[in-house]
Amino acid sequence: MLKRISEKFRRMGIKSITMDSLASELGMSKRTLYEMFRQKDDLVLEAIRYMIVKENDEMLKIIEQSSHVVEALYFIMKGKKEMRETFSDSFQKDIKKYLPAIQESLFADRQKLQKYSASFVLLEKGKKAAIFRPEINIELVDSFIQEMITIIHSSPRIKAIKPNETEILHHIFIPYFRGLCTGKGVELMDKFFVEINEIK
Repeated sequence: MLKRISEKFRRMGIKSITMDSLASELGMSKRTLYEMFRQKDDLVLEAIRYMIVKENDEMLKIIEQSSHVVEALYFIMKGKKEMRETFSDSFQKDIKKYLPAIQESLFADRQKLQKYSASFVLLEKGKKAAIFRPEINIELVDSFIQEMITIIHSSPRIKAIKPNETEILHHIFIPYFRGLCTGKGVELMDKFFVEINEIK
């Protein structure tokens, strides 16, 4: 059910979809839907949480199957950019309201970090492989990465600039991860993000 709802939100946005239309599409009464979710915001939060957890599962698979963390980072960033391009403009605008609450519910508890933060796992694996610098505080860096994502979606100053996905990727995320790297990691970053440079 949450899969169908989240797909509908992505295609059409959140504000434009009513509980009546969702109940009808799911083949249930509006009353039944409200018994499951007290209000629309509760349903929206659950749908977004579902999307984030599924996306995280996919990223963890990429990390597990990649030769090293820079290769994983490359395919994660490429996949996230392609996925974001399928979102409707209204959904990308509507979701900003809910992101802070979602981020807090999934990442505030230290015990949930490894389960819900693929970047935590990526940093941990990269540190062990001497791709990321040994002195980095993984929990702090991962928390900052999650905060960066929230800021990008909510900052009035960034909104005024109207950066596209490519600009955000090449001017914020790639330089930040490159700064975390050892010499070995920098060489790999240059290979995947400069020489290949397919993420445009």
